[in-house]
Amino acid sequence: MNSLIGFVKKYPAPILFCIGLLLYSNTLTHDFVMDDAIVITENVYTQQGVSGIPGILKHDTFFGFFQDESKADLVAGGRYRPFTLIMFAIEYEIFGENPFIGHLINVLLYALTCGLMFLLFQFFFQRIFKSEKAFWAAFFGALIFAIHPVHTEAVANIKGRDEIMALLGSIAAFYFLLKSKKQNLGNWLLVFALFSIALFSKENAIVFIAAVPLYFFMIEKKGVVNALRISSPFLVAALFFLIVRQSVLGMGLGGDPPMELMNNPFLKWDGGRYIPFDFSEKAATILVILLYYLRLTVFPYPLTHDYYPRQLEVYSLSDILPWISFLVIIFLVYKGLKDFRSKPVLSYGLIFFAMALFPYTNILFPIGTNLSERFLYTPTLGFSLIFGWALMKYTSFPTKSAVFLKPGILALVLIFSGLTFYRNFAWKDNYTLFMTDINTSDRSAKLHNAVAGELSVRASGMEISNDRTEKLERSIFHSGKAIEIHPRYKNAWLLRGNAFYFLQRFEEAVNAYQNALRLDAVYPDALRNIGIAYRDGGRYFGEQKGNIVKALEFLNEAEKYLPDDYETMRLLGVANGVSGNNEKAVYYFTKAAELEPDEPMAWFNLGIAYFNSGDNERGEKYRSKAIEMDPNIMEKAGNQ
Repeated sequence: MNSLIGFVKKYPAPILFCIGLLLYSNTLTHDFVMDDAIVITENVYTQQGVSGIPGILKHDTFFGFFQDESKADLVAGGRYRPFTLIMFAIEYEIFGENPFIGHLINVLLYALTCGLMFLLFQFFFQRIFKSEKAFWAAFFGALIFAIHPVHTEAVANIKGRDEIMALLGSIAAFYFLLKSKKQNLGNWLLVFALFSIALFSKENAIVFIAAVPLYFFMIEKKGVVNALRISSPFLVAALFFLIVRQSVLGMGLGGDPPMELMNNPFLKWDGGRYIPFDFSEKAATILVILLYYLRLTVFPYPLTHDYYPRQLEVYSLSDILPWISFLVIIFLVYKGLKDFRSKPVLSYGLIFFAMALFPYTNILFPIGTNLSERFLYTPTLGFSLIFGWALMKYTSFPTKSAVFLKPGILALVLIFSGLTFYRNFAWKDNYTLFMTDINTSDRSAKLHNAVAGELSVRASGMEISNDRTEKLERSIFHSGKAIEIHPRYKNAWLLRGNAFYFLQRFEEAVNAYQNALRLDAVYPDALRNIGIAYRDGGRYFGEQKGNIVKALEFLNEAEKYLPDDYETMRLLGVANGVSGNNEKAVYYFTKAAELEPDEPMAWFNLGIAYFNSGDNERGEKYRSKAIEMDPNIMEKAGNQ
């Protein structure tokens, strides 16, 4: 044990770097997942490489995915995080669409954050403890951050680069500000640049414009004016960021909260429509959200990426859980204020945690979901600071009298590290993530919908088999659960229709698409898919079931949605010909030939239709045209 302690004391930052690296090494073989599509694989600017950088700088972060300003601002205030998108664009330019590179960079940046956090924490603790305890407080504080399982969402998801860079840039700027004994222009500009990188990575870094001067006021006991003066590069960088952000997005918070449950969790179904929560429901639910965040910080199990409605129930102030949360929060506020002078690190950690978490509490405006584990990435800096302080304050570590503490620390490290390493496997790809987390988030409409989609996509690429059928039946189950939770979930109706379509249950598919269109009459995917379902249903009823009446019913509906589709016109020609309506057969085969004039079979079918209608001259004309285009057309027609 003594040799281990000696080794740690010799190489603390490199050890923490290696711990961060090793814990997330099993993510390097993972694929793109979830929101990686928004910022990488389906973002038009990222996909352009370095030539897409001007577009990244000029638009909302989500614009490159939605390509529609109204959709890019689906949640309050918009998003302006160009720095990480520029990183992704450069990576794409050099390496192409390569998830290994994205994961590797995430892991390296996280490992660097862990090592740098130790160096930053030393400044906090050297004013509180003697050198030995100050070292271990900083080390264990950084260690608990490095191994904390709640960070998996930020690190294992490439899109989480924004969280990583926001914190890394902030603490790097903080560290160099503290490290410089004398302020000079070079150091001022370095701090300004590093914090600007943090802000342009993700807006939540702005918490450091309060956290940095607060450090000088609480820990170094400087006056308010002096604390603000020393922190000036942070304040100027924040002003610069806000000016740039305003010039691109404006300063509004997006107007009234959206009335779509997947973008505003504070809605409830009442009388066939969604209405906002009343004060009691919103206040109580927010209190429970805060309790969830506290629980995830100290007891991070089980973990899930999805807390969308109704993973959290609708609470009111008549429930007991909100009041438990209220009492816990009051106690923490009391401790933070009471110990402001006597235990400044404890107070600072509590205040930092609260400030960093506040934008994600839904108090000011709905953020689109109840909560998310990645939102704890920056706040856990405050928790880590408190952990390191408390361990040294209330124990005799690392002296021999702390012999019973050392196994406890080892057990905690092993448990947290094991949970982190194991949780990473869930982030392998969308299918693995969704199928894992549905066991935890079984009341989330969004996740049930995501599972339905993944099962349907997987099944669509399979040969006819019991496994394929089973996947599609499960997809139908999960889309049904999503609709049960969120009755106006148009995408769930769409995915339900898709699963029925792949099972050749065309009438049920059409019904599902119709329900989607009742919710959104111009829903492009539903309009396209219902047309295809009618067309292929018509083929199915005609060719496999011999029900020409049903076939014509479906094909006539298909024509309304697919008026320029060659196959629909061809099938209508065939169906009308089989039913003896030769005039309509000629009409539809003519339309088919006009749509595909280079298709020999189109002209051959038209010729046959004319023969059947008694017009042998035109029949011969178009048959000859088809034979001229393809001398083997007669043989092909016989094999149809």
